[in-house]
Amino acid sequence: MPVPTSYDESTLAAYMRTVIGPLADVLGWTETAAYAEPIAETLLALAIADLADVTDRRDIQRLRAVARREVWRAVAGATAGNYRFSTDQQSFDRQQVYEHAQAEYQRAARECQALGIGGGVAGAITTIPVRYAGECV
Repeated sequence: MPVPTSYDESTLAAYMRTVIGPLADVLGWTETAAYAEPIAETLLALAIADLADVTDRRDIQRLRAVARREVWRAVAGATAGNYRFSTDQQSFDRQQVYEHAQAEYQRAARECQALGIGGGVAGAITTIPVRYAGECV
């Protein structure tokens, strides 16, 4: 498969959808419009006004790296309210999607840093367990 030589909003959204794989269906992100904000963040991070300005191989590589980072940031944001809890000998664990998105975001941010692209996280993003008063451990 040849390396893409250009992108427009539709093809970049399709790439982002490929990056997050089956999560696109889980989140209901099946239309190009669902990727409007990650695409806007990608353009802002690269300081470009139009995808048509991205034409050479190095710029394509940078665009794809930032697009991966920004789509995983969006997935993490969309799943931040997912939870893990146990009750009555049942366990519900929806937080794995969020944790996966965070790990992929961190990996994509490191790739961007390796390419000399800023705008990633300055430090680690962590989660902490919440315990309620009277909860059995």
